[in-house]
Amino acid sequence: MDHPFDTYYRKHAHGPRIRIDSGVQRLTVEFSRGYVRIATSSPFSGEVYVTRSAFLALLQRVVPIARLWAKHPAPDHDVPAAVHQWYLDEQALDRDLREAKKTRRLTLDDTQRADRQRRRWLAAKARSERAATR
Repeated sequence: MDHPFDTYYRKHAHGPRIRIDSGVQRLTVEFSRGYVRIATSSPFSGEVYVTRSAFLALLQRVVPIARLWAKHPAPDHDVPAAVHQWYLDEQALDRDLREAKKTRRLTLDDTQRADRQRRRWLAAKARSERAATR
């Protein structure tokens, strides 16, 4: 006797799949004859193989918790997006620290000189861009 997943595999060249978007990632659960493959897309991509018996035991334990969770909803938390936001915040903090370190020992005259030099550089850049477009 043929297993239903074998017939599906012959037709589609893979086991039955369930795909769900999870924030910035795509979660794929693929069922095979003796195991379940859980894969996520980038960022933080990975694969986990779970035996059939372990998956069924896990499912029995998860269902009551999922029902309780459904009764008391909370907002979703997208971990990759939160990690990216943390990275951007760290970059801004580093940029601010570098700027503070750079200007820490400058006098008013040095600051004015640097400002004047920057204005001259921006004016030269604008002249160069105007000349390039003619």
